[in-house]
Amino acid sequence: MAVHESFFPWDDRRRPLRAALLEWLGQFAESAAWDDEALADPQDAEEADALEAVLACRAVRPQIFDAVAPFLDDQDEMVREAALGAVTHLLAADDFADRIPVAADRLERIACGRGGRRERAGALLTLAHWGRDTAMLLTDEDPAVRTCAALGTADPSAVDVLLAALADPVAVDSWFDEPLPQDPRSPLLPPPPRPP
Repeated sequence: MAVHESFFPWDDRRRPLRAALLEWLGQFAESAAWDDEALADPQDAEEADALEAVLACRAVRPQIFDAVAPFLDDQDEMVREAALGAVTHLLAADDFADRIPVAADRLERIACGRGGRRERAGALLTLAHWGRDTAMLLTDEDPAVRTCAALGTADPSAVDVLLAALADPVAVDSWFDEPLPQDPRSPLLPPPPRPP
C-alpha cells in the first residue's frame, strides 16, 4: 500500500508501489519479447550471452503472468491499469496464445464494467489487437470508450464514431493525459488533422 514516486524527472505520478511494480513487470515482458530476429543467429559471444539472458527472461513469463493476472481485479484503479499493461505485454508473446481467450473474456468484463476511462479504453485496445470484436461498446456514453471500441470492429457504425472523434481533435486530445498501457502493436487512434 506504500505510495511510490517515480525517479524519472518526466514522471510526476504518485501511485501505489504495487502499480509501479506491475508497470515494471510489463516493461520486463515487453523487453523480453523485443527483436526476435536480431537474436535468432548470434554472431559472437556477446550476442550469444544476450540471447541466453533473453531466453531466461522469457522462461519466467508464465510465472509472471500468473502473479500479475489477479491484480486485474484489484480495488485500486491504478493497480488494475498497471496489471492490464503487464498482462497485455505478456500475452503479446506467441507462446501465450492459449491464454488469450480466458484473458480476453476478463478484459471484456473490464471494458463493459464501471471502471475508469483509461482502464476501459486500454482493455478495448488490447481486445482489438487480439482480434476480438468490440462493437458491444459502440454506443457507450463515454466518447473515448466508443472510439476505442470503433477501432476493434468491422461494424459499419464504427466509421461514424471515428469520424465524430476526428471532427473534434481538441476533445480527443483531452481524453487521456498520458498513453494507455497496451501493446505497442495495438491499433491506436491516429492523430487528428489540425486546423491551419
